[in-house]
Amino acid sequence: MQTELAPYYYNVALEYAQNGHLSKALELCAAAWGFSETTGITGTTGTNQINKINWEARKLAGLCYCSLGNYVMADYCFKGLEYYSEDIQKSVRQKLELINSVNALIEGGQYKKAVRILKGCPDKSAAELNLLGRLYAVKKQKDKAASCFAQALEINKDGSVEYIKYAGKIKKLLFR
Repeated sequence: MQTELAPYYYNVALEYAQNGHLSKALELCAAAWGFSETTGITGTTGTNQINKINWEARKLAGLCYCSLGNYVMADYCFKGLEYYSEDIQKSVRQKLELINSVNALIEGGQYKKAVRILKGCPDKSAAELNLLGRLYAVKKQKDKAASCFAQALEINKDGSVEYIKYAGKIKKLLFR
């Protein structure tokens, strides 16, 4: 029974991720990961199948975390995976450095510079779009803020409470 649960959870997680429900996908990846590590199956075929699901669930979780902008967790998921190349490590670390530098600029009140950096960032994550939207909201640029929040919700339809809440407020302001 447990041998069937890991692939089941992984496949459902994959479906959720493909449909933009990243938070739900991550919960299911964790379940797949957990079952694949705790089953204790003996025999070459069974062990290889479970390990494959474990690796696939870790890769999927890493990709979901990247899309959400949680690069620390993405790095954790990718570590030890065969395909986790130096290029991927470098990319994840660059994104993490970018977010840290933007947060430092925001703390220093340098909103324009933070916006400029985020706007120039390719392949923005939900977190980066949320941050950019919040900066636009502070600058009273409602249309741009609403657009960023909508894009963040497209990446993760589950959305964080924060950008759903801000998107709702911005939308109310826009349609007064």
